Amino acid sequence: MEQIIILSITLVLLVVYFYSHYYRLRMPAKGDERWLEIEKRASRIANGYFQGLIVIVALAQGILLFLPEMNVTISLERVLMIAFWVIIAGQVVEVLALRHFNRVM
Repeated sequence: MEQIIILSITLVLLVVYFYSHYYRLRMPAKGDERWLEIEKRASRIANGYFQGLIVIVALAQGILLFLPEMNVTISLERVLMIAFWVIIAGQVVEVLALRHFNRVM
């Protein structure tokens, strides 16, 4: 059951990732000032996502460092899978921001 959930999450994230590339290719010419502003704002939101992620990881490492009685064991395979999901989720956040700003502006 766990493998089915992992596979479904991975497939959904990959579909959204490829959709993001398709969505960017459909957009207007790169010289359009409005589109450049939309991309800048969406990039700012994606950067905020990754900065927040860095803070969360730093806090988790700090907690594990100063509380040695919390013994957390996780496989490298699981860590890499979660890292993959988080990176792809950053692309999802950026595409959602692009779509939002494209409608609003």
